[in-house]
Amino acid sequence: PREEVAYVTCTYRETGIDQPDFLATVDLNPCSPTYGQVIHRLPVPNLKDELHASGWSTGSTCPDNATRKWSKLVLPSLISSRIYVVDVGSQCRTPRLYKTIEPVDVFWTCNKGYLNVPRTLPNGDILIANSGDAAGHGKGGFIVLDGETFELKGNWEHESEVPPTGYDFWYQARHNVLVSSAGAVPRIAGRGFRPEDLKKGVYGRRLNVWNLSCRRLKGAAVLGCSAGAGGGWVTRQGVCTGSLQVFVGGLLLRCGPVTVCRDEELKSQPEPLVVKRVYGGPCKLQLSLDGKRLYVTNSFYSTWDKQFYPNLVKEGSALLQIDVDTQKGGLTVNKNFLVDFGKEPNGPCLAHEIHFSTGDS
Repeated sequence: PREEVAYVTCTYRETGIDQPDFLATVDLNPCSPTYGQVIHRLPVPNLKDELHASGWSTGSTCPDNATRKWSKLVLPSLISSRIYVVDVGSQCRTPRLYKTIEPVDVFWTCNKGYLNVPRTLPNGDILIANSGDAAGHGKGGFIVLDGETFELKGNWEHESEVPPTGYDFWYQARHNVLVSSAGAVPRIAGRGFRPEDLKKGVYGRRLNVWNLSCRRLKGAAVLGCSAGAGGGWVTRQGVCTGSLQVFVGGLLLRCGPVTVCRDEELKSQPEPLVVKRVYGGPCKLQLSLDGKRLYVTNSFYSTWDKQFYPNLVKEGSALLQIDVDTQKGGLTVNKNFLVDFGKEPNGPCLAHEIHFSTGDS
């Protein structure tokens, strides 16, 4: 089915606006009079959470997925470590808060904090990656929520196999493997990006490979520093049919602060994108189920947004649509669609994760 509404996490942290973060519901039905508008806002009851990643309480990897509804969204907070569960199944256009798990429970039960990406495990439980411990020291790994009751079940990995940092992950149940990426030490990286921190181990460079069923760390690939990286792929490269490009912002624009001296893929620095003047660069992507529409937000993390794109924090972020030509190939920014989060009633905010009420690709 075509996407009807999108749920977008929005934060006011680091904007100077003393308002709670919220989950925005955006109308994506072209036949609707409110198409391309925020039709509902669900504010969370606390300040400075930094709603960031979000995920469903069921997923395409669950064996009985066909019988389960896309009814609950799980919203871990990147900074506060609070977890919100939102009911979107009862009224998809007006979600409501279903359950809150407080940081003290996460700290006490798991000794984890700084929560990132949630995904559903094959058994229906929810796995949430984390970056640190309660004090903000580096500590990767995962916490587990019961997929039915949303109660904390504890840590997923064995205590002796906790990675130094963590951020994102995905798994392939058929091959019994889970791969997770490194993150950053929260209490240091939270101050903003400093190049000298790259040499101090603040930012991880590992891909961790896990045995999914046994929850054991099988090994890690250390990727090195991109500034001096060389050589080839550590594994056989998959199918590659050439790349497509579309520019939706960033720092490499013509007349921008960065001059490109040499780039084999870039013939000239692109013009600024003007649907409205879009600041920042592309971050989160969500592809429609038919593969024809790619939705994009342009906020990554409020502290880094403020450091690298101060105008983004001042003007607010946006949700854009990129049209995908599935017949001839090609990507084109749809200049007839833009959700301007700079015009929110409580002031400009920063939008990040995107999910569709009908499920994601």
